[in-house]
Amino acid sequence: MATMSELHEQVAGYLEHARWFGGKGRGHRVTAVERIASLEGSPQVLIELVTVDYDEGDREFYQVPLAVYAEPAERLGHALVATGTQGWAYDAVHDRDAMALYLAAFDGGTQGEGLGFHRVGDHELDRTQHSTLFSGEQSNSSVAFGEDSLFKLFRKITPGINPDIEIHRALTTAGSDHVAALYGWVETELDGEVLHLGMLQQFLRTASDGWDVARA
Repeated sequence: MATMSELHEQVAGYLEHARWFGGKGRGHRVTAVERIASLEGSPQVLIELVTVDYDEGDREFYQVPLAVYAEPAERLGHALVATGTQGWAYDAVHDRDAMALYLAAFDGGTQGEGLGFHRVGDHELDRTQHSTLFSGEQSNSSVAFGEDSLFKLFRKITPGINPDIEIHRALTTAGSDHVAALYGWVETELDGEVLHLGMLQQFLRTASDGWDVARA
């Protein structure tokens, strides 16, 4: 894969065109690309935290998980993030093999460096299901595993407890059947502070978007 300086430049370019990047139209610069965790397997998944500083003075953090291959993966050409002497790196949410590693990790079958996978409840995950990326979302990336579960990978990362996880966790523990049940979440730690990276929940094909319901 690319050296860290090359990766910085290439990730910055990828971020500019990503649907989920919230800084379009604002003066900004990518000031850091930091590897915060990894997921071992085939492919290896490297999780990069991208720091974006704005001209107005505020700062945002974005998560870019990379599926790394020694040779080009033509099926993932649309999701290429970086290339270099050590391989080809693709946005991992587009890669079924990379997403299978996340599902296996939630099920206790994959090791991650710097990652903590937590489960809620006793739902038996179906690891035979292929992943399907939802293409229409603006701020996060959601991947369905068949019709069994849905993995929401947070793109914009805010240090501390993610309210989406906490609310779903409380309602699931209380036995509520009005929301998708939370199956688990993944987190890491940076400079002594927790970073919630994503959540795995029940897949409800007929679920309504909360904002649409509120407006109605």
